Amino acid sequence: MSIGRLLLLAATAASACVFACACRDSFDEPRSTGPAPPEANISIAALCEAYAGRTVLLNGGLVISGRVTTSDRAGNFRYSFAVDDGTGGVEVMARLSDLHRVYPEGSIVAVSLDGLAMGESRGVKQIGLMPAEYGYYPTDYIPSRTELDLHIFRSWDGGRAVPLETSAAELTAGMCGRLVRIAGMRCEGGTWAGYAIFEDAEGRRIATSVSDYADFAEKSIPEGAVALTGILQYGRVNDEGEMFIVKLRDEGDCGS
Repeated sequence: MSIGRLLLLAATAASACVFACACRDSFDEPRSTGPAPPEANISIAALCEAYAGRTVLLNGGLVISGRVTTSDRAGNFRYSFAVDDGTGGVEVMARLSDLHRVYPEGSIVAVSLDGLAMGESRGVKQIGLMPAEYGYYPTDYIPSRTELDLHIFRSWDGGRAVPLETSAAELTAGMCGRLVRIAGMRCEGGTWAGYAIFEDAEGRRIATSVSDYADFAEKSIPEGAVALTGILQYGRVNDEGEMFIVKLRDEGDCGS
C-alpha cells in the first residue's frame, strides 16, 4: 500500500486499540489543560505496511495511538521509546534523558504524525524528524520536550504493556517493533553485554541485544530454559549473520 493510498484511507480507519491493564506507579502527570488528545485514525500495522523502503515525510492528518512498551530506566534504551497498539509497534525517536518519567511503560500516547518522518532500522519502523540529506540514520531525533508536546499526547489508565506471547518458530518481520515474549530459549552462558545467542529445543536461534552501558550488562545470563521479553528487531549479529533480535528493557526481561 502506498503512502498516498494510506492517506486516503486514514480518515475512515479504525482507532488503534491498547493493551490490557494492571497497576503501575505514578509519573510526570500530563498537563490538565491544553488541547484534547486526537483520536487515532490508523492502526500502527497499517502505517508500517505503507513503508516503501525509504524514509518519508508524513502528512494528511494521520494519528496513531498505543501503549508505551519500553523504559530507559535500566539504560538499554536511550533517546527512544516504543509504542504498540496491539496490531504493530513503532519506535519514537525522542532526544530526552529519563524518558521513563515522561512516557513511562504502560502509559498511553496519541501521536500526531503531521510533519514527522517514518524510517526503518533493524526491521523497526521509526517515527522522528527527516534526517539530513546525507545523514547516516533513517530518522533524526525530535530534539526537545516542547516539540514532542506538539506531536505526542499522554494519558494514563493505570495499565501496563502486555507482551505478545510467541515462539522462535512463529516470528515474522511484521512483529518487529512489538513487545514479545519467547519462552523455551537457552544460552551457553556469559554476560548480557552486546549480543547473546539463544536457541530453542529445535535449534532455532535468536539473539538478545544489551548495551554495554545498561546497568545489567555485566550480569551473568541464567542457565537453563528461560523466557525472553523485549522489543523484536531483525538484523546482522556480528559474524552470526542476520536473525531476529530481542532488545531487553531490563534484567527482569529474562525469566522463567
